[in-house]
Amino acid sequence: MGTRSVLPGSTSIARPTDAASPTHRFRRVRLDRVRALFDAWASLDNIVSPEAGALRDAVISALKEDREHYSDIFEASIQVAKSQQFAFRFSYAFPGFRADPALSIRHALAAAAPFGPRVTASVKRLFRAALHAVVEQPLIGIAWDRGSEPRHKVYLQLRDDAGAEGVHHVAEVLGMPFLNDALRDMRLHMVGVDFGSHGVTGAKLYVVHSRVERSSDDGIARTAALLDPAAVAFHNVLAIHRLDAGSALRAALPSVSDIDVGLDEAGPTWDRVSAAPAIAPILQRSRIWAELRDNFVLGPRRVSISVRAPHALTVYYGLREVEES
Repeated sequence: MGTRSVLPGSTSIARPTDAASPTHRFRRVRLDRVRALFDAWASLDNIVSPEAGALRDAVISALKEDREHYSDIFEASIQVAKSQQFAFRFSYAFPGFRADPALSIRHALAAAAPFGPRVTASVKRLFRAALHAVVEQPLIGIAWDRGSEPRHKVYLQLRDDAGAEGVHHVAEVLGMPFLNDALRDMRLHMVGVDFGSHGVTGAKLYVVHSRVERSSDDGIARTAALLDPAAVAFHNVLAIHRLDAGSALRAALPSVSDIDVGLDEAGPTWDRVSAAPAIAPILQRSRIWAELRDNFVLGPRRVSISVRAPHALTVYYGLREVEES
């Protein structure tokens, strides 16, 4: 198979947390620098568990194979929220899932195995759900905050034409049939399921807003304007709805908690976002971002920000240290 970029889906929609952003030039990321990045996260977040090393090795093993065929499938992030900041966060996309599901499942289970049978069982169940025709690709991820158990994640990115069938599948996966009505007039891009050693802890729905006018008087527009005050409009904004056990009991879609915006020349650029009056102070007080930026070549791809103040900011980035082709 020839080398190629990963193009998850046929549109330019900004990929939600942990999804691979499209790229048009093949890049083979350096595995030694991926190892160094994992070790830096563990040091910054004081993660000393042996499972962290086993997870790192599983991801590097998968990348060793997958980087020969896809670029930008490994994406990391930092989050700065109030007085806290976190580094040990990443996602891994499987754009080859349709062509070779067994290989993708093997890689996903290898990353889950160090954390025990409950985590492995959740990954198996969700990857079975990924076999449905409405799913474009699955992704795995983790958010491991210091002093806490890791939050494991599996995302099901839907096909652009999934429509009501995609919503119905997600509703069945989550056991929340009310979503069929709640999302009837919305375009669902992805669902992310969070789980750990005690089972599922929550989920997130990513809904596409094709165009958000800055002048609109709503929470999505006001929050997007914080990222780029000069923009007249924002395209393909992802509105994130967080679900928990109470969501099923209430049978109602929660309000938007965060928005996710891609960074490119056609929309907000990293230079504009990082200099925005609401964003620059957040980045300036992040010792984690400074440490990573000073020691690695990073390429910010997307940002997400909470709708409510004080605003939590997440920066999603790729490692731009690659081998010569």
